[in-house]
Amino acid sequence: MIDLTPLLQLRQELERKARDPKPLLRAVANRLRAAFRANFREGGRPPWKPLAPSTIRAKTFMGLPSQIRTPTGRKPRRLMQRSPLTGQMMLEATNILIRTGRLRDSVSQSYHPDHITRMDGWNLEVGTKVEYAMYHQHGTSPTVIRPKQAKVLAFIGNNGEMVFRREVHHPGLPARPFLTVTADDEADIADIIWSWLLKDEEVA
Repeated sequence: MIDLTPLLQLRQELERKARDPKPLLRAVANRLRAAFRANFREGGRPPWKPLAPSTIRAKTFMGLPSQIRTPTGRKPRRLMQRSPLTGQMMLEATNILIRTGRLRDSVSQSYHPDHITRMDGWNLEVGTKVEYAMYHQHGTSPTVIRPKQAKVLAFIGNNGEMVFRREVHHPGLPARPFLTVTADDEADIADIIWSWLLKDEEVA
């Protein structure tokens, strides 16, 4: 006779865990935030399209993020990005999707005011409430920008000077998806799930 007691015990344990998946979902959410943080650190995985020269000049003029410092006067490592040329971590105007760090922090810090983590049964959502996030995630089509309240548009030009226009023909933003995971990230999440299923201790 085959003793099915271990199998029945496993079934009971799985049924018990299935009634409260929140410990698992919290662990997966933590891993997703780490993946999104890595996307910003590496400049995209795969690499995002480089910034337009005009964008770099405007960021240089504003000193963003290159002139940002911590309260102790140090360069904030969270805003640094790996250079595709040297492999070094840099705080430069060429850093992609990093100006003040708001978007980056909103998807990688659970306590950020713009961060979203929602759990509903077995459904998990991790994202951001930043209003311009979707435009960078999916890209935009060419468009004509006109002032809504003022008579003219005002922005920083290629040489750092203020430019005034009645309308601007914007070429659109390239998609730079930051809410993505790599195969290694997926493997780590699979390990988290298996650990939760087969072990008694809580997953990290």
